[in-house]
Amino acid sequence: MSRPIVAALQMVSGADIDTNLAHAEKLIAQAATQGAKLIVLPEAFALFLGSEQKQLGAIEASSTPRVRTFLAEQALRHRVWLIGGTIPVLDHDLQRPRAACFVLDDNGHEVARYDKIHLFDVDVGDRQGSYRESDSYQHGTDIVTVQTPFGCVGIAVCYDLRFPELFQLLRAQGAEILVLPSAFTRATGLAHWLPLLRARAIETTRADNHRLEALSQTDPLTQLVNRRALTVKLVTEMERVRRYNAPLTMLLVDLDDRYGRQADGAWR
Repeated sequence: MSRPIVAALQMVSGADIDTNLAHAEKLIAQAATQGAKLIVLPEAFALFLGSEQKQLGAIEASSTPRVRTFLAEQALRHRVWLIGGTIPVLDHDLQRPRAACFVLDDNGHEVARYDKIHLFDVDVGDRQGSYRESDSYQHGTDIVTVQTPFGCVGIAVCYDLRFPELFQLLRAQGAEILVLPSAFTRATGLAHWLPLLRARAIETTRADNHRLEALSQTDPLTQLVNRRALTVKLVTEMERVRRYNAPLTMLLVDLDDRYGRQADGAWR
C-alpha cells in the first residue's frame, strides 16, 4: 500500500451551502493530488451558523441527500477515505437535527456515522457572548470507532474535547487514530484548544502503542498529536501568517513517518 498521507482541511464556512461545497471540493482535490488517502473536513463545513440547519437536516435524512451525496462523489472520484466534518441530519423521530460526522471509504460508501455527543452550551467573553447549540441540535449517544486501511479511527467533535472519558472509551475500543473536526470560537480556542489537545494525547498514550495519532482541526488552530514519538506538532494561524504570509488551508501528514512530520509539500 502507498504511504498513508492524511490531510486536515481548514475552511471558514458561512451560510451559503453552494459556496461552502465548492470550496470543500477544491480542497479535497488539492489534497488528493498531493497524495492524501484520508481527508478530514471541519465541523459544519457545509453550513455554519445559517438558519437552514433543520431544512438541510431533513434533506440529509431523505433518500436524496445533498451533502452526503457530495461526500460520496468526492470519495469515489478521488479514491480517498473522507471524514465528513459534521452536517445536520434530522432523523424522523427527532425535533432537532443531530450534528453527524460520516466516514466514507474510497468507494464512496458510508461506513460509519458519529453524532456529536457534547453540545456547546456556554457563555463566552466574546462579541456573541452566549452559545446554545442545543437550541438547534439534538445530542448523540453512541461512541464510534471504524476500521480503515490506516488503522482504527475514533471520532469526536469539537466540544467533545472537554470530556476525557470519551477519549478513554475510544481508546478502549481500539482507536489508533483520533479525529476531531472542530469549529472552536476564537476566544476559547486561544485559551483552551491546545492545552486540551495535549491533555487528551497524554491521557490516552500507552507505552505499547506504536501507531496512535490524533488529527484535529479548526479555524484558527490546527494540531497533529503523534503519540508514537510522544511529541506534539502545533501549527497556529498566527504562526502560519507570520512565516508564510498566507492562511493555512491544508496540512498533510505522513502516518508512516516516525515523528509524524509533514509530508513533502505539506503546507498550503
